[in-house]
Amino acid sequence: MVEQGKTYCTKCGNPMETGQVTCPTCGEVNSPVAATGAKMETPLGVLILGGLQILFSLVVIITVFSSAAVSTAFGADVGIFIGAVLILPLIFGIFFIMGYNFARILMIIGAILDIISIVGIIWGIILLWYLTRPNVVAFFHQGRTF
Repeated sequence: MVEQGKTYCTKCGNPMETGQVTCPTCGEVNSPVAATGAKMETPLGVLILGGLQILFSLVVIITVFSSAAVSTAFGADVGIFIGAVLILPLIFGIFFIMGYNFARILMIIGAILDIISIVGIIWGIILLWYLTRPNVVAFFHQGRTF
């Protein structure tokens, strides 16, 4: 959890002493980020996971709506409802890349559901491990709000 007045490494997100230039955890030479100061860079894994979420959401949306069966089998009202439901993962992927913590929490819930389902146990464990890394948690706790 990011605390006011502390400084954090821009690479790993771990706390640093005020004025310290080299991170004691990862050894990165950087200028620490104050909790109220500059923003951390988006971690590469966050970009990859958010990009995959957006890509898969677009594939599902295009696949469902390119099918003529959707428009003829259901009415326009059901089609609008299906579209609204399918667009939610796309929106969450965008918010994930932007660094909103609620999107990280939704990804953690998805990882837990993968683990419970047994089918996605390995993927769920990897996601859970990554989303709880100190640098990822620090990135999402930078105070982004609506």
